[in-house]
Amino acid sequence: MGVIKKYEVSVEPTYKKSITELVTFRKPIEGEEGKYHYITQDQGWRWGKWVGLVTEEELAELREDSERESCEPDCYEGLEMDYLDDGVWLYYEKSENVTDEELEKFEEAWDEDGYDGVYELGWEDWGTEIFVNCELNIEVGNEVEVEEEDEENE
Repeated sequence: MGVIKKYEVSVEPTYKKSITELVTFRKPIEGEEGKYHYITQDQGWRWGKWVGLVTEEELAELREDSERESCEPDCYEGLEMDYLDDGVWLYYEKSENVTDEELEKFEEAWDEDGYDGVYELGWEDWGTEIFVNCELNIEVGNEVEVEEEDEENE
């Protein structure tokens, strides 16, 4: 194992209302093993921030994402979400096999009890993706040396 250099970073959007969080929920279809109903929640956020340690290569990739005005911060292993703040929209999309009535029940359960409400209806969280759709404000702090993980022994 060796030592590698990493950089302390803070990553934020440069423009408000530029963060999209997509959360997909699924629910088994009764009597059809391996088949599911899907609902995706599309929520927009005014602000957010990610912090952590990244390698020089990852820092270069973050800067490229910034230039493209498209970044998925959770794809960077060293970054952790600090916060998402001030929701500005909330929309739902459903798979063709979800009725309008089922979607309405889902929305009501979410509004009343959030995750607990939709879990009680039999839905499960099937994954989250977060996108920042603008240039990034990348603040680089201290350079630190960390032990490189030995992937062969894991």
